[in-house]
Amino acid sequence: MLHLLFETLHPEICGNVTRRVTRNLSNGMFYSKKEGKIITTRLLVLLAGLPSSGKSTLAEAILAHLPLCLPPPHPSIIIVDPDCLRGKEHKPLQFRPENEPGIKQKLLENTTKYLQAGYIVIVDDLNYYQSMRHDLLRLAVELDVPYCIIFVNTPLEVCLTWNEKRGFKIPNELIEKIARKFDYFGRYAWDQPDFVVDLSSSNFSLDVFLKQLCEFLEKNTQRRPYFQSKGADLTIQPPSIKHSLDVQSRKIISEFFKDRELLILQKEIAKHRKELLGKNPANLEETQQILREFRKFLELLAYKNSDQAKNDPKKFNSANPSRQ
Repeated sequence: MLHLLFETLHPEICGNVTRRVTRNLSNGMFYSKKEGKIITTRLLVLLAGLPSSGKSTLAEAILAHLPLCLPPPHPSIIIVDPDCLRGKEHKPLQFRPENEPGIKQKLLENTTKYLQAGYIVIVDDLNYYQSMRHDLLRLAVELDVPYCIIFVNTPLEVCLTWNEKRGFKIPNELIEKIARKFDYFGRYAWDQPDFVVDLSSSNFSLDVFLKQLCEFLEKNTQRRPYFQSKGADLTIQPPSIKHSLDVQSRKIISEFFKDRELLILQKEIAKHRKELLGKNPANLEETQQILREFRKFLELLAYKNSDQAKNDPKKFNSANPSRQ
């Protein structure tokens, strides 16, 4: 039987960097069905993703669902949302770089306060820099709190469309800038998401995800971050990066051959492109740098095989120090 009697939802003061909270009429703790006992009163759920990716929608769903998969007594659950400090509901958010350090500090302070008070805390923020995620997980270590990382991996193109539909609450240029600077997961073993979800995908089911989340939390109530590990086996990249090298490198090659009779170079170009596709850029800025180097490679290759280079090898070598 689902335990619904004690549930109350109400808005919190936005200045406190909180949005909505589920309160229990009695204090409670996180319960493990497997071990048949109370494990902890606290839990940190960290969301990460681009603006307009669906993070807030997911946070609200998690807030409403978590008590349903835990037998009473239940802890209180709260969403910590720094957007409350950036702008008002239904109005454009004001992202001012000079304000962000103070906002991040306030987020950490509020997260600390609620975890110390025994809450389950859902941090609904971009967390696009690895350092942001590190600070929150370091907090989990210091307070001895289990955690869960959820990467909302909605493609950039979809985020821009959703942002437009909600009235450009955030300038699209800003979303694109954040996408370019996003430190995607995988460079360190501690920085691996437990769930990667794309709310725009036809394969995504909110009900299935919430069920899997409850099962995961039940099995991992004792897990803590391990910051000593410096390597990771998996780099999780969003479609905007994962496909960017493939699509844009094809476009560059197409433009390269458009006005040239250099089909004889296809084998060499294909080999170089294969090496390019094996790289793992951390963000879109690194992706663009790789593509610029690829374009330069093609230009040098074309000049190498041009009549001008063949007729004047000295000039070609002076333009390409590596040939000297």
